[in-house]
Amino acid sequence: MSERYFTITGLDKLQRLGRVLEMEAAEVRGELEAGLQVAADAVKARAIRSARTTLPKSGGLAERVAGGQFQVRRRLTPAGAAVTLEVDSPYRIDRMDAGEVRHPVFGGSAWVVQPITPGWFSDATHDAEELGTVALGAVVEHIIHHIEDGVNL
Repeated sequence: MSERYFTITGLDKLQRLGRVLEMEAAEVRGELEAGLQVAADAVKARAIRSARTTLPKSGGLAERVAGGQFQVRRRLTPAGAAVTLEVDSPYRIDRMDAGEVRHPVFGGSAWVVQPITPGWFSDATHDAEELGTVALGAVVEHIIHHIEDGVNL
């Protein structure tokens, strides 16, 4: 078996690139986190606004749901980014989103199923998802241009 050794020149550029990327990594992550927070805030705000404007106001249902605990979790990994919205509520948000709420009749022990506007939660979060995707895409483009402009190889 014959072996041939050779030398690669220009490694100084590769080392420079490594140093620049190392310095930029913290800033890039910070910008991505900020963009993800914008998306998270949009999802939460839209869901709360939708609860207040779409759910029945008589009896206080809209305000009780909107005043519930809306928790946003952000996740940023090399594989992608995600925003999860969790609602801590005594109400069945999934059934309400499907278009019905079960509640007791005032002054009695009977329960009724009341039809409400379906999609109040999923439509609002879907709209915010699209806005968040656009916002995060803009942040990524900004980072790419920043790195391209700052690296002179």
